[in-house]
Amino acid sequence: MFEGCGVDDIRGCIQYKKYFENHEYMNFRHDFIQKAPGGESYTDVCNRVNKFLSELLAMNYKKVAIVSHMCTIRCILKILKSLTEEETLALKINQCEPIVVYRMFNGIGNIMVQ
Repeated sequence: MFEGCGVDDIRGCIQYKKYFENHEYMNFRHDFIQKAPGGESYTDVCNRVNKFLSELLAMNYKKVAIVSHMCTIRCILKILKSLTEEETLALKINQCEPIVVYRMFNGIGNIMVQ
């Protein structure tokens, strides 16, 4: 989905042509090094997310809600599940579908992701 339309609906629209033909716009979604035009790479996002998660986990909150975009969600899961870059990019993140993470306090603070 992009601006409320499916890929097939917008592929032929002139204003969105760059998203399908310009490599700077296409490659960043499938690469940890290529930055989004005017933005961050997956590596940049994962580094930022790692710092955030470290601070969050140190706070020992009982419940936390995180609402975010697909790239950030993938980076959160990469860190929590120790995924490779390839596994991370292959994750299918459905829109508006919650991902529940449990922190189990069994002496070592394991993380479970559902």
